[in-house]
Amino acid sequence: MTSLVQTDFVLLASAASGIRQIGDIGSENQNGISLNGLVEYIADEACGAEKLLLPSVMSRVEQVSAGAIDITIVPEPYGSLAAAKGAVPITTGADLGIYGAVMLFTDDAITKNPDAISAFYKGYADAVAYLAETDAGDYIDAILTMGEFSAETAPVLAATVFTPLEAPEEAQFNAIEDWLNARGDSDTPFAFSFADHVDLRFLRP
Repeated sequence: MTSLVQTDFVLLASAASGIRQIGDIGSENQNGISLNGLVEYIADEACGAEKLLLPSVMSRVEQVSAGAIDITIVPEPYGSLAAAKGAVPITTGADLGIYGAVMLFTDDAITKNPDAISAFYKGYADAVAYLAETDAGDYIDAILTMGEFSAETAPVLAATVFTPLEAPEEAQFNAIEDWLNARGDSDTPFAFSFADHVDLRFLRP
């Protein structure tokens, strides 16, 4: 891990569900999510609703907006898109203190191509500075195309404030590892060392 990735996840409820805060969510509610990843981790941390497999992000947006499911968790900008379609934002990963999306490079890439990775991070920093001083109309089409975003997300992306990348936290790393081990999906318990899996040299100016 060389840094976090700027992204957030939003837990939303359908307007018809009557859910307006986490405490309103019960085991009888259906939570449309993708499984075995950060979305499911957030779901387990946030509430005890019944989990319903819905891998497609847009399917989750449409179904929670239409009231076909009670709640869902989607990444931004799709959380704001669902809210614009009538879903009710309840909380976010950031509000829960969950920052699990990270930038990864292999040991081999870090050893053989550190200059290229440094250049990537400099390019990212330059892009953040560019976006801060440039009208969204000058770049939004490129973001939609290169990021393969729906055209519906354009207003949300245009309003997004992009920030410098930050370092991952050991507490979050350990919490996710504990969650994986509690699931019992692996015959061998996960026992990764945070120090062995993080390299922050590329975040430094």
